[in-house]
Amino acid sequence: ADVTGLDINPHAVHMARRNWRRNQLPDNKARFLQSEVFSALPQAEQNGFDLIWSNPPLLPKITTIDQSVHDREGYEVAGENGRRVLDVVLGEAHRWLRAGGRALTIATSLQGWRHTKRLLERDWQRYEVLREVELELTDECGPPYIDWWLEQQANDGEERIYQQQGKWMHKVWYLEACK
Repeated sequence: ADVTGLDINPHAVHMARRNWRRNQLPDNKARFLQSEVFSALPQAEQNGFDLIWSNPPLLPKITTIDQSVHDREGYEVAGENGRRVLDVVLGEAHRWLRAGGRALTIATSLQGWRHTKRLLERDWQRYEVLREVELELTDECGPPYIDWWLEQQANDGEERIYQQQGKWMHKVWYLEACK
């Protein structure tokens, strides 16, 4: 396979390239580019991929805390509602896929399911939830985020987080969308 790896984090790009070489995979079969979603790809490559896989960041921008990029966690902020990357993947990945191509990604209740479902229904011939899991919030998802998600829940009535045995939980959906 020919592989193209895209990431906004230059350290992630460096590590992907390094891991490729460490595993003695052929240099001529991969390229790794710093990119905000698909922005580094030339337009001529539209309709050129068989598979797109994405693990998008999901934290919302909160103005009351420092979310500047100091380390890997800084790259987890995904715009005002934590959807910026997911929305671009769901809204544009089909343009980069060959006929019959697939996109694999995750979405979470933290981002809201209704909007995700609308994008899937609008832009994809078919999609499937391959797996749904409940996960505990990680340490980086502390009180400022919990308060934000609870406020979103109160505003739109869509469950983002919930408590289970004293732990904050959320749902994660593993998705496959086909062109």
